[in-house]
Amino acid sequence: MLSPSEPSPERGIGDSGERGLSAWMDRYGDAVLRTALFRLKDRQKAEDVYQEVFLRVYRSEVSLQDIANPKAWILKVTLNACRDAERRPWWRQAPLLGRHSRETTESVERTAVLAETNRELWRAVSALAEPFRMCVLLYYYHELSTREIGDVLGVSEGTVRSRLHRARQLLKATLEGGGDDA
Repeated sequence: MLSPSEPSPERGIGDSGERGLSAWMDRYGDAVLRTALFRLKDRQKAEDVYQEVFLRVYRSEVSLQDIANPKAWILKVTLNACRDAERRPWWRQAPLLGRHSRETTESVERTAVLAETNRELWRAVSALAEPFRMCVLLYYYHELSTREIGDVLGVSEGTVRSRLHRARQLLKATLEGGGDDA
Protein backbone atom coordinates (compact mmCIF):
# COMPACT_ATOMS: atom_id res chain seq x y z
CA MET A 1 0.00 0.00 0.00
CA LEU A 2 1.27 3.46 -0.82
CA SER A 3 1.81 5.97 1.96
CA PRO A 4 0.09 9.37 1.66
CA SER A 5 3.36 10.99 0.58
CA GLU A 6 4.00 8.55 -2.29
CA PRO A 7 2.63 9.40 -5.73
CA SER A 8 -0.06 7.13 -7.07
CA PRO A 9 -1.87 6.99 -10.38
CA GLU A 10 -5.15 7.67 -8.62
CA ARG A 11 -3.88 10.95 -7.19
CA GLY A 12 -2.49 12.13 -10.50
CA ILE A 13 0.78 13.85 -11.13
CA GLY A 14 0.15 17.17 -9.43
CA ASP A 15 3.09 18.39 -7.38
CA SER A 16 4.84 15.02 -7.44
CA GLY A 17 6.15 15.71 -10.98
CA GLU A 18 8.42 12.99 -12.29
CA ARG A 19 7.66 10.68 -9.35
CA GLY A 20 3.95 10.87 -10.17
CA LEU A 21 4.61 10.24 -13.83
CA SER A 22 6.78 7.29 -12.87
CA ALA A 23 3.89 5.84 -10.84
CA TRP A 24 1.59 6.12 -13.87
CA MET A 25 4.23 4.53 -16.11
CA ASP A 26 4.78 1.67 -13.67
CA ARG A 27 1.09 1.01 -13.35
CA TYR A 28 -0.13 1.50 -16.93
CA GLY A 29 3.01 1.45 -19.09
CA ASP A 30 2.72 -2.19 -20.10
CA ALA A 31 -0.94 -1.80 -21.08
CA VAL A 32 -0.13 1.34 -23.10
CA LEU A 33 2.76 -0.29 -24.97
CA ARG A 34 0.88 -3.52 -25.70
CA THR A 35 -2.20 -1.65 -26.90
CA ALA A 36 -0.09 0.54 -29.18
CA LEU A 37 1.82 -2.48 -30.49
CA PHE A 38 -1.43 -4.35 -31.13
CA ARG A 39 -2.94 -1.39 -32.94
CA LEU A 40 0.11 -0.26 -34.96
CA LYS A 41 1.87 -3.63 -35.47
CA ASP A 42 5.23 -1.84 -35.40
CA ARG A 43 7.43 -1.90 -32.29
CA GLN A 44 9.18 1.42 -33.01
CA LYS A 45 5.91 3.27 -33.65
CA ALA A 46 4.41 1.69 -30.53
CA GLU A 47 7.36 2.89 -28.44
CA ASP A 48 6.94 6.38 -29.89
CA VAL A 49 3.25 6.32 -28.99
CA TYR A 50 4.15 5.10 -25.48
CA GLN A 51 6.34 8.18 -25.00
CA GLU A 52 3.71 10.45 -26.51
CA VAL A 53 0.98 9.09 -24.21
CA PHE A 54 2.96 9.72 -21.05
CA LEU A 55 4.02 13.14 -22.30
CA ARG A 56 0.31 13.92 -22.79
CA VAL A 57 -0.44 12.61 -19.29
CA TYR A 58 2.31 14.79 -17.82
CA ARG A 59 1.10 17.88 -19.68
CA SER A 60 -2.58 17.14 -19.13
CA GLU A 61 -4.65 19.98 -17.77
CA VAL A 62 -7.28 17.46 -16.75
CA SER A 63 -7.28 16.93 -13.02
CA LEU A 64 -6.03 13.38 -12.90
CA GLN A 65 -7.54 13.03 -9.42
CA ASP A 66 -11.01 13.47 -10.91
CA ILE A 67 -10.71 10.68 -13.48
CA ALA A 68 -13.19 7.95 -12.52
CA ASN A 69 -11.32 5.14 -14.29
CA PRO A 70 -7.63 5.97 -14.93
CA LYS A 71 -6.97 2.79 -16.93
CA ALA A 72 -9.84 3.45 -19.33
CA TRP A 73 -8.77 7.10 -19.62
CA ILE A 74 -5.14 6.28 -20.43
CA LEU A 75 -6.17 3.61 -22.95
CA LYS A 76 -8.34 6.21 -24.68
CA VAL A 77 -5.34 8.56 -24.78
CA THR A 78 -3.33 5.65 -26.21
CA LEU A 79 -5.83 4.92 -28.97
CA ASN A 80 -5.98 8.62 -29.87
CA ALA A 81 -2.17 8.76 -30.02
CA CYS A 82 -2.20 5.67 -32.27
CA ARG A 83 -4.64 7.39 -34.61
CA ASP A 84 -2.40 10.44 -34.65
CA ALA A 85 0.64 8.26 -35.43
CA GLU A 86 -1.20 6.65 -38.34
CA ARG A 87 -2.04 10.08 -39.77
CA ARG A 88 1.54 11.35 -39.73
CA PRO A 89 3.05 12.02 -43.16
CA TRP A 90 5.36 9.26 -44.37
CA TRP A 91 8.44 11.52 -44.36
CA ARG A 92 8.08 12.04 -40.62
CA GLN A 93 7.93 8.31 -40.05
CA ALA A 94 11.19 7.44 -41.82
CA PRO A 95 13.29 5.29 -39.48
CA LEU A 96 16.66 6.56 -38.33
CA LEU A 97 19.71 4.47 -39.13
CA GLY A 98 21.11 2.54 -36.21
CA ARG A 99 17.87 2.33 -34.21
CA HIS A 100 17.12 -1.21 -33.09
CA SER A 101 14.33 -2.79 -31.11
CA ARG A 102 15.12 -3.89 -27.58
CA GLU A 103 15.79 -7.58 -27.27
CA THR A 104 13.39 -9.50 -25.06
CA THR A 105 14.63 -11.21 -21.96
CA GLU A 106 12.52 -14.29 -22.52
CA SER A 107 14.26 -17.46 -23.49
CA VAL A 108 14.19 -18.49 -27.11
CA GLU A 109 12.44 -21.73 -26.19
CA ARG A 110 9.63 -20.00 -24.30
CA THR A 111 9.18 -17.50 -27.08
CA ALA A 112 8.93 -20.26 -29.68
CA VAL A 113 6.36 -22.19 -27.64
CA LEU A 114 4.24 -19.11 -27.01
CA ALA A 115 4.44 -18.05 -30.63
CA GLU A 116 3.36 -21.46 -31.86
CA THR A 117 0.40 -21.78 -29.50
CA ASN A 118 -0.88 -18.24 -30.10
CA ARG A 119 -0.11 -17.73 -33.79
CA GLU A 120 -3.46 -18.92 -35.14
CA LEU A 121 -5.53 -16.99 -32.60
CA TRP A 122 -3.42 -13.85 -33.12
CA ARG A 123 -3.92 -14.04 -36.89
CA ALA A 124 -7.65 -14.49 -36.46
CA VAL A 125 -7.97 -11.54 -34.07
CA SER A 126 -5.69 -9.37 -36.22
CA ALA A 127 -7.81 -10.14 -39.27
CA LEU A 128 -10.93 -8.72 -37.62
CA ALA A 129 -12.08 -5.27 -38.69
CA GLU A 130 -10.79 -2.58 -36.32
CA PRO A 131 -14.01 -2.01 -34.34
CA PHE A 132 -14.23 -5.72 -33.50
CA ARG A 133 -10.49 -6.09 -32.93
CA MET A 134 -10.33 -3.18 -30.47
CA CYS A 135 -13.34 -4.48 -28.49
CA VAL A 136 -11.72 -7.92 -28.22
CA LEU A 137 -8.40 -6.41 -27.10
CA LEU A 138 -9.95 -4.14 -24.48
CA TYR A 139 -12.35 -6.79 -23.17
CA TYR A 140 -10.17 -9.89 -23.05
CA TYR A 141 -6.67 -8.50 -22.74
CA HIS A 142 -7.21 -5.38 -20.64
CA GLU A 143 -10.26 -6.84 -18.86
CA LEU A 144 -12.32 -3.67 -19.17
CA SER A 145 -16.08 -3.83 -18.71
CA THR A 146 -18.35 -3.17 -21.67
CA ARG A 147 -19.20 0.23 -20.17
CA GLU A 148 -15.51 1.13 -19.85
CA ILE A 149 -14.87 0.01 -23.43
CA GLY A 150 -17.74 2.22 -24.57
CA ASP A 151 -16.10 5.16 -22.78
CA VAL A 152 -12.72 4.42 -24.38
CA LEU A 153 -14.10 4.02 -27.89
CA GLY A 154 -16.81 6.67 -27.63
CA VAL A 155 -19.70 4.27 -28.38
CA SER A 156 -22.64 2.95 -26.38
CA GLU A 157 -22.40 -0.11 -24.16
CA GLY A 158 -24.89 -1.88 -26.44
CA THR A 159 -22.65 -1.26 -29.44
CA VAL A 160 -19.73 -2.78 -27.54
CA ARG A 161 -21.78 -5.87 -26.69
CA SER A 162 -22.87 -6.23 -30.32
CA ARG A 163 -19.29 -5.89 -31.56
CA LEU A 164 -18.04 -8.47 -29.05
CA HIS A 165 -20.79 -10.89 -30.06
CA ARG A 166 -20.02 -10.44 -33.76
CA ALA A 167 -16.28 -10.73 -33.10
CA ARG A 168 -16.80 -14.03 -31.28
CA GLN A 169 -18.86 -15.33 -34.19
CA LEU A 170 -16.20 -14.31 -36.69
CA LEU A 171 -13.40 -15.83 -34.59
CA LYS A 172 -15.29 -19.08 -34.17
CA ALA A 173 -15.92 -19.33 -37.90
CA THR A 174 -12.30 -18.52 -38.71
CA LEU A 175 -10.77 -20.87 -36.14
CA GLU A 176 -13.07 -23.73 -37.10
CA GLY A 177 -12.05 -23.28 -40.72
CA GLY A 178 -15.26 -21.56 -41.73
CA GLY A 179 -13.46 -18.73 -43.52
CA ASP A 180 -12.47 -15.16 -42.94
CA ASP A 181 -15.59 -12.99 -42.75
CA ALA A 182 -13.95 -9.98 -41.07
